[in-house]
Amino acid sequence: MDKTKNIARWVSLIGLIGFALLYLNSTVFSLWAAGGPPTDVPKAWSHRALVQFGFSVALFATAITMFKVLKPGFLLKGRKILYVWLVIVAFAIGYPLAKEFFLVDVCLDSGGKWSEYYFDCQK
Repeated sequence: MDKTKNIARWVSLIGLIGFALLYLNSTVFSLWAAGGPPTDVPKAWSHRALVQFGFSVALFATAITMFKVLKPGFLLKGRKILYVWLVIVAFAIGYPLAKEFFLVDVCLDSGGKWSEYYFDCQK
């Protein structure tokens, strides 16, 4: 059982870090697209980069947490890492969503029309 758990620890670590690196690559591309070439929608690319970065951070945190949790005897020692993981993941995924929600809300309250394409308020 310990050998199977050890293999699961390493597979989950490598797999989740691989996905996190893919999202980090997407973040870098989105930032490049927002500021690099001429584009009509730099704010949309910037927001996409923020969302992708949040997913990347959440996946890195999940990889480390899974590696620790699957360690033999973890549940007997403490669960503080699970609370830290929950806070990191909630913030990493929730911040971009909350930012978008408040931008749309301010736009609509000021009488504008929110454009998903431009990720901006059209007045």
